[in-house]
Amino acid sequence: MGLMGCSKEEAAESPVKPVETVISFSGSLQEEQEVVAGTRAESTTPLSEIVQAFNVWAFKNTAINNPGNGDPINYTAYQTVINNYTVNWTENSANTTVTNSSGWEYVDGADQSIKYWDFDAKAYKFFGITGSNTVSPTDPYWAYSVNVSGTNAELSINNVDASNPTVAPYVSRLWFSNNSYVSSDSKYYGMPVKLEFIKPFAQVRFMFTKAEGVNVNLDEDISEQEFKPATEGRKIAMKGSVAISYPLTGTATKESWSSSPTGYWLDTANNPLFFTEDYRTDREKWYTVLPVSNQGAYSLTAKIQGEERTAVVPEAYMTWAPGYSYTYIFKVTREGGIEFDEVQVAVKNWEVRNITHSVYNW
Repeated sequence: MGLMGCSKEEAAESPVKPVETVISFSGSLQEEQEVVAGTRAESTTPLSEIVQAFNVWAFKNTAINNPGNGDPINYTAYQTVINNYTVNWTENSANTTVTNSSGWEYVDGADQSIKYWDFDAKAYKFFGITGSNTVSPTDPYWAYSVNVSGTNAELSINNVDASNPTVAPYVSRLWFSNNSYVSSDSKYYGMPVKLEFIKPFAQVRFMFTKAEGVNVNLDEDISEQEFKPATEGRKIAMKGSVAISYPLTGTATKESWSSSPTGYWLDTANNPLFFTEDYRTDREKWYTVLPVSNQGAYSLTAKIQGEERTAVVPEAYMTWAPGYSYTYIFKVTREGGIEFDEVQVAVKNWEVRNITHSVYNW
């Protein structure tokens, strides 16, 4: 009995160390939310069906300033947890190691070691990119760099070309989870990290509808349509650099972006090209473009039953963010003219291969 009593006292003085939880990964293409005529279809494609490796960075916030009055938490300090680890996919390898929860493995026995969740940290932030960061003869199109400053990590992708999107990398959204357990942001803390990947491009289409009672055949009575920048001399950006900024401190919990165009949509004689094919049932035309902002207003000209008409889309609707698709809808009115009706914005699933398969969540 004396021994039993002693062991209890020792147990009280030396609590059992909690079991450590390893960090593990999975990846998917961004969930598709295609919005057309009031309907929505959603799906997620596993990243492993497209690429079998990505590089990842991870940071943990170690201090915060919490105002406690409903204002956003200010994350004031961070530490680097993972710096440019390569994560590889192997078929049928899930749960073969403690760090492989779904077929993705980052431990290589040399420079990449097991990482554990810190349950005393305030938050974690992860991001990743697929592909090599060096230009080579076999992959001469783009290269990336990551610059970590005092407030953010900036992922810069150089020389991406929207006319050849298949060779561009996939980049991830910011994965963020705090450790407060009081909000939706905290529910993934300590769980396998699923990064959502996108292409650094946007997609654009335009289509026509008609007002009730208008006697116009949208497939036959509309011709010579052209959707283009309203300011003379401006062109549609197709090539350049895209920078994704991931916040490490401060109140932001989502990534931001910017772009620097270096090439535009031109014909062989260097004349500017514009959007000339509207989206129809038998002609489902999407245009892939460099993400841009501050490009000014756009105008649409078209002949409606032989009469030329014009509509203008204000500059406020002409920002194209990476990973999103934009549908510009123009309505043929009773007077025979056209007017800008609305823009529908949806996230875009960037699957680039023509394959038949079922899409599913991890």
